Amino acid sequence: SFIKKKEHETLIIESSFRASDNENNRIKLPIVGILCLSIIRYLALLLLQYSISKMCYIQISFLSFVIGVPIMQLSTLVAIIPWSLGVLEGGWFVVLRSLGVDGPDISVFLIAPRLWMTVFLLILGLVNFWIGHYSSKDIHKM
Repeated sequence: SFIKKKEHETLIIESSFRASDNENNRIKLPIVGILCLSIIRYLALLLLQYSISKMCYIQISFLSFVIGVPIMQLSTLVAIIPWSLGVLEGGWFVVLRSLGVDGPDISVFLIAPRLWMTVFLLILGLVNFWIGHYSSKDIHKM
């Protein structure tokens, strides 16, 4: 799919394939809406990282996360390994070290989000499997 500009406020996204023969297969996304979603995503990442540091009793200031989250997002541009393994940690290490955070706190903070996301994805996968397994049995009974 590709994106092209139309007028001053709207982006048009056209799909390279058609799910139906309907002519109206365009999705209009206002630029202001995209900007608001980006800000919401930034705030969600900021709160996620900050809450993980508080759950692990790590003394990292909120300002460190305000500075670190955009740098962490930019570091993913050079990540070629799945899940940005090592690149995100390197970005956070440089940011937190330059802001004067102690080494042990940095080590715990670099490991904690990976563990949190692994546990969360495992739980989500098990719930998805459970829902799919038991809902498919209900369909076959009909």
